Amino acid sequence: MKNRIYRYDNAKCILIFLVLFGHLLECFSGRFPSAIYRTIYLFHMPAFLFLSGYFSSFHRKRILFRLILPYVVFQTLYLVFDAIILNSSINIRLQYTTPYWMLWYLFALIIYNLLIPFFDTDIPGQIVFLAASVLLSLLAGYDDSIGYFLSLSRIITFAPFFLGGYYFKKDRAFFENTSFCFRRIVPVVGVILSVIGILFAWKMKLAPAVLYGSFSYANAGYTPVQKLFLLVIGYGGIMSIALIPNKKIPLLSEIGKNTFPIFCLHGFVIRILGKMRLFTHSELGNLAVAGILAVGLMITFGNRIVSGLFHAVFSEKVVE
Repeated sequence: MKNRIYRYDNAKCILIFLVLFGHLLECFSGRFPSAIYRTIYLFHMPAFLFLSGYFSSFHRKRILFRLILPYVVFQTLYLVFDAIILNSSINIRLQYTTPYWMLWYLFALIIYNLLIPFFDTDIPGQIVFLAASVLLSLLAGYDDSIGYFLSLSRIITFAPFFLGGYYFKKDRAFFENTSFCFRRIVPVVGVILSVIGILFAWKMKLAPAVLYGSFSYANAGYTPVQKLFLLVIGYGGIMSIALIPNKKIPLLSEIGKNTFPIFCLHGFVIRILGKMRLFTHSELGNLAVAGILAVGLMITFGNRIVSGLFHAVFSEKVVE
């Protein structure tokens, strides 16, 4: 595809691996796995939301069939799966206001996309909206009443990343016309911020709850200054995407185009794996098993066949 930006496909492949690997790390403990887990959660959600913002647009049918419909379908399937398969119960409680586990991301995208007409503006307005989103993100930490319900805490906390991606797409011509020096400085600054963030997370031994975006300052044990720092570090990881090659890479670019089915389906497998005694090796052994499983799930769910089925079912073209 002539105008396809393969850097973003490659980035999405790396990020979906981190999502799977991070979820698998929840199946076992250890000092080193814990440090890797905290590192992953510093970057993968901010970067994925930035890219989601970049590729988002306000299109009613697309939002309905590519976001709302998948959310309803997989929220139902996961709740049934959790009750019957994981807990051997026939008491199934269907609800759609508190997303199941990782489906918060899909729910957040629904809200963000519905709000696009509201924050669709020019550069001066974009600065105001971004600044306001950062302020709201910081203020959200003071409220103990918001959390997993409607994914409200995460929607507010991570909004600066989605908005940043959406505005970056709108102003892409501006960034492409910037000087050679600026385009080289951005990834370097990104790497520096990323390294600082990793050292900070490891040294301070931040609890995972701090990185989830779902808990208040009091409940997670951190401060507004630390949260602001984490927002900056998240953007450091995003800036580092500029280092990823902008060329088609076998397997990597293909899987990067098909991350949606991987995201939707991997939870079933990982929940079952979590109940099995697969991770009984040393820390390095468990990490190796988790890495192999993550790659296997990416290949299984990220191929053209599965992706084609998803596009056939969750497409607004079906009704056109």
